[in-house]
Amino acid sequence: MSEVRDSRGNDASQKREQENGSGGEDKRSGAEWVTLVLGLIIVLGVLGTVIWLGATGGSRPVSISIATHVTEQHHFAGGYYLPVSVTNEGDDAAQELQLRATLTGPGLEKEEVEFTIPSLGGGQHARAMFVFRQDPASGTLEILPVGFLLP
Repeated sequence: MSEVRDSRGNDASQKREQENGSGGEDKRSGAEWVTLVLGLIIVLGVLGTVIWLGATGGSRPVSISIATHVTEQHHFAGGYYLPVSVTNEGDDAAQELQLRATLTGPGLEKEEVEFTIPSLGGGQHARAMFVFRQDPASGTLEILPVGFLLP
């Protein structure tokens, strides 16, 4: 088998290695190394965050908070509309969330009103409207979640 040599006596494979920069020496510049290291740190950071969130995230149970907006209530011929804000501060979703509002006070007949929110995901917010026959601002109002289904 004959080898092909150039004018300096190098064979063709040595010449290709010298031209391609591979001859045992690493020809990366400092900027390439910095870019490689930074890219690796970013990829490992994202991967670590995803794994950590998968292992620890989404573990807070349903936690319902309710805020009334008595100053925004509306009077109509048959009673009063009382707007409320409902927030699920947990990570899990609540299905068929049932709320009960009880209005009591001197000179008022005890009045209970219920409302159902079909679905309230973790961290989500909804506005609802309770309808009362009596003025909610004239008595004591208690609004509580009665129950819900877990998906």
